[in-house]
Amino acid sequence: MTTELNNPHDRFFKAVFGRTEVAAEFLEQYLPAEVAATVDWATLRPEKEAFLDPQLTQHPADLLYAVTLHGGEAGYVYVLFEHKSYVEARINLDLLRYRVRIWEQWLQDGNAGLLPVIVPVVFYHGAARWGVKRQFAETVADAPGLQRYVPACEYHLVDLSAYRDEELRGAVMLQVALLTLKYIFRDELAARLSGILRLLRAMEEGSTGLDFIRALLRYVAQVAGTDRLSEAAFRQAVTQALSGGGEQMMTIA
Repeated sequence: MTTELNNPHDRFFKAVFGRTEVAAEFLEQYLPAEVAATVDWATLRPEKEAFLDPQLTQHPADLLYAVTLHGGEAGYVYVLFEHKSYVEARINLDLLRYRVRIWEQWLQDGNAGLLPVIVPVVFYHGAARWGVKRQFAETVADAPGLQRYVPACEYHLVDLSAYRDEELRGAVMLQVALLTLKYIFRDELAARLSGILRLLRAMEEGSTGLDFIRALLRYVAQVAGTDRLSEAAFRQAVTQALSGGGEQMMTIA
């Protein structure tokens, strides 16, 4: 799949998870509990894009966050968001390259001592089943007696197809984004869209919410094909869902 086709998905992903408060909420809820408990999510902060090698970065939605451990230790964890709307067979190798690039840049910035931990998070919402191994060692030839020389690292996968709708928790913005991404490739999109958009009525009025709604509607309009969502069905879903909301919702509807 070309970068051009991925752009709508990448742009929407970055518009949502590029918001530090949304990323923190998502990571705290969807990382393993023992991982989420080790860090102070209030300290989550975006890192400069220079950490991501332009030769490796094919998608503009790759995000890198730093977060401090509980107790205020000097060491901190990097959380690397890798967004996928299609199955990437070599994701393990890509993530290993990302790790090395981030560590190299960390040293070039004058840091010393032990390298920081990097937690790669792969966010997937494509139509095909994600069957890629999550452990890097499983992608390397099995040579008895030599396993100690193979990096033992894995990534955390958030595959939206594995979650029921009621399991997609979070505040309004996060919940709406997750449900939209879950159904964007599915035939049920037209039937689900009005219900998803109706959740927006609980969003507080303000420019932040308005920007999110615009990005959401633009994404659905760009990505949904006529076989899944016609223009008429799209307009009807927006009108039905938002007409009963506040002044901001009425204006958009």
